[in-house]
Amino acid sequence: GRGSLLWDLSELNLASGSLRTVAANPASTWLGIARLLAALLLHIILVVVCRVLEMITLGLATPVLRAVQYVAPPPAAPVQYFVDRSGTLIGIASAALGLPSGEKSRVPWPPGVALRFTKRLRRGGFAPVCADIPFSDLNMQLVGSGAASGRLRLVRVGEGDAVAIHTCDTADTTAYVRFDSSEAPPAILAQSPRADISGFYDSPLSGELEAIVVTAQRSEVVPLSEGGRRLQAELARVRAAIDDANTAGGADETLELSIASRSLADDVWVVRSQSDTAPATFWLLAPYTSGSPRELLCARPALRGLSAALSPMAAVSIPARDGEQLPGYLTLPRAHQRLWSAGASDASSTPPPPPLVLCIHGGPNERDYAGFDPWVQLLAARGMAVLSVDYRGSTGYGRRFCNLAHGNVRGMHEDVEDARRWAVATGLAAPHRIAILGASWGGYLALGGATEVAATTALDDDAAASPRYAAVVAIVPLVAVG
Repeated sequence: GRGSLLWDLSELNLASGSLRTVAANPASTWLGIARLLAALLLHIILVVVCRVLEMITLGLATPVLRAVQYVAPPPAAPVQYFVDRSGTLIGIASAALGLPSGEKSRVPWPPGVALRFTKRLRRGGFAPVCADIPFSDLNMQLVGSGAASGRLRLVRVGEGDAVAIHTCDTADTTAYVRFDSSEAPPAILAQSPRADISGFYDSPLSGELEAIVVTAQRSEVVPLSEGGRRLQAELARVRAAIDDANTAGGADETLELSIASRSLADDVWVVRSQSDTAPATFWLLAPYTSGSPRELLCARPALRGLSAALSPMAAVSIPARDGEQLPGYLTLPRAHQRLWSAGASDASSTPPPPPLVLCIHGGPNERDYAGFDPWVQLLAARGMAVLSVDYRGSTGYGRRFCNLAHGNVRGMHEDVEDARRWAVATGLAAPHRIAILGASWGGYLALGGATEVAATTALDDDAAASPRYAAVVAIVPLVAVG
């Protein structure tokens, strides 16, 4: 399709190599774009007529007129499709453009873009699932920055037209919510107040949602049923088996497991393991037995057995100047590990603090995670500390934290500067031995941190007298922001 998010849905036959379009995005052709604009014009006319009739009837006909408005609904272009296990299209998430439309939408004035969920009815046709979510209120972890790269989810529940969706519209953090109809109140099936939902585990036998994955500092499996509790226990057993097999390095406290694939009979799993000091490794096993996992492949076999030479991450919380707490991760070279374990506030610790690299993630609709990071390990192996910070606007921590960046790019720059100052104040870094590294949006923030932005947001009087950073690395930075 056209654009960065407006994609078609196609079916690839692996045996023949043929590609069949299941659903063409209406915005993927110029004719489709013209139809969308015509639909918007028709919707505006219908809304205006209905508003006039509401005033004439003193509001008595409002319920009927609001239903009439959807004879010509506001146009939308799909950003993600949802299919069931048979490959049938069951729902669409769309970028919708339109006017405020009563109970089914709260798109602000002037007309704006919103996220719309629609479901395929079993009798045919599509219907809205819930109120449109304006993009200004959207937790962008749901959408992502590419085709189906976010955490959006829509599945059918039961035999009727009820669906469950992953949405940000019911609480600060994302939730998995059941909607029986667009008028019925939603029922929250799963939600964590600590962080957004970052993954789902469904039973391939029954289709039941067994567990969710929540990632605050580190990923955690949260069971939702007896099947989920069995799954959680099995992952713990497999983790212990992998730890026992790692006789060279011993137990790895940062080891995390996730299920990469499950057979339809749920008798074969492919599990992915990863830790701060070990690259991703894939294992084959028969779950719910006493069998041991068998290694399939290691993403970086040259690093096998070298965990003792690599550096673990420590989760940190960095205070921002306005009172916000910024999540982050600190990685120290092996020779300086005791500097942190003895207490980061001890500025007189020996050896002196190592050079520090402030790593800024892109997006900004992204976040940093604990786990093996080749950039981090490369720098730490060469004697540098690495500090990453999830500045305001980062996803994963709820809608409120994400929305702190709306209209507040300067706040992002200030968060990066506050992270630098925190590292100096806690004795983790010397003021003139700090570099900054970022890519994409992170590259933009890195450039801003090294130029006049730092001078105008710094707290001391001599902000412009000396450079903020000893080195600046901006990889394909965004440069046209404003």
